[in-house]
Amino acid sequence: MRAWWCLLLLLPATAWADYKTDYRDGVAAAERQEWAKVEGLMRKAIAAQPNPDPKAKIRMYGQRYVPYLPQFYLGQAAFSRNDCSTALGLLEDARNSNAVKGLREADRQAMMVRTCRAKLGTAVATATPATSPVPPVATPVKPAPTAPNTKPAPTPPAAPIAAARPVASAFDGVKLTSLRTRLDRANAALSNVLRSVNDPLMAAGRNNWRRQYDSLATQTKQLGDRLRNAAALRSSDELLRAEGEIAALEPGISKLGAELNSAIGMARGTALADARSGLERALTEGQRMLDGSSAPAADIKAMRQALEQARGTLSTNDIERLNGAARLVEAKARGLTAAQARGALAAQVRARLLPLANAYLSGDFQRVLAWSDEQALRLVPQAHAQALLMRAAARFEVYVLGGERDLAQLEQVRVDIRGAQQISADLQPNQHAYAPRFRALFASTR
Repeated sequence: MRAWWCLLLLLPATAWADYKTDYRDGVAAAERQEWAKVEGLMRKAIAAQPNPDPKAKIRMYGQRYVPYLPQFYLGQAAFSRNDCSTALGLLEDARNSNAVKGLREADRQAMMVRTCRAKLGTAVATATPATSPVPPVATPVKPAPTAPNTKPAPTPPAAPIAAARPVASAFDGVKLTSLRTRLDRANAALSNVLRSVNDPLMAAGRNNWRRQYDSLATQTKQLGDRLRNAAALRSSDELLRAEGEIAALEPGISKLGAELNSAIGMARGTALADARSGLERALTEGQRMLDGSSAPAADIKAMRQALEQARGTLSTNDIERLNGAARLVEAKARGLTAAQARGALAAQVRARLLPLANAYLSGDFQRVLAWSDEQALRLVPQAHAQALLMRAAARFEVYVLGGERDLAQLEQVRVDIRGAQQISADLQPNQHAYAPRFRALFASTR
């Protein structure tokens, strides 16, 4: 019995998770304009939770949350297949209307309701035949009796009926002004759409958005030409056609603007989540490198400051600031790595160069001549040049001590001097460490 109670307690949570999943998948399908899938998923969500709730935040991904409005998305699906009766029934439902108030979905809903009402109103007007009055039935009138041999009075001739003349409708200048104002508003809305199309976050799908914008912009330009033509010809028919086309254009611009805003919101949410994750990774890696680092104190201090500054940026929703903080931490981390590498290399150079210097200064020239580990010092040109200089000086001392007869030894001295000069053009022998004759030979060797 106790196991049954536990199972019953688990059922609501399972239903809640299922309807949230269906709703989340339905919203994603709506953003892809997969309306058949939207209908199926939203009806499943409504079966589990029929009441819309603008305060219930359904997590899509990252830091993006959406309110629970299944009737709105069902209405949008019906609107997309031109089923205005179903769309109005869903969108004008009191629960849905109250739920979308104050949300960005309200503008899109108002556009769909306005468009559907206009379509249904036009359809009703077209379907109702115009009734004509029933002509009255003429009642025969009996002729009045006449006296015998009395001639009836002659009937006066009927007055001629004037021919019907068509009445020309006057050109409506007020309507022209109103339509120009509406077209100006459409152009202003298109300018906002173009800014959204050019938003850096729209780079991935910009070609598709641009095609939709170009189509609407072309229609708007053509409508401007039509209005100018109507004004020039004083044509009421042309004005009427322009009015109908503007009425059809306005919902298209509103729909594209709303879809772009939704896409930018999604892209911004993704970019924000990525930027925050990137900064968190940079902080983790930077702290790992800092712990136990043997880099110089200045580099360690710079790294700590960068980490502290970046942690203060984590709470912001500014994508550029998050990315900038991550780049700063990564740059300081590279500096820390380079400093540690320089320290390790310096230690290696000291370990190889110091014994050579001690041997030369102590007069152990044979030990200096035996040095041949040039490869180990090639990464540090200055150290490499100093080592060649010491070997050249040691060879010169051996040459002098041998009576200055070994010319091959002297040539080897010059070879080492030239090698040191090629590595470091501004190298000069220290006057306290090297003999005057060697310094003179160094100066004359090229």
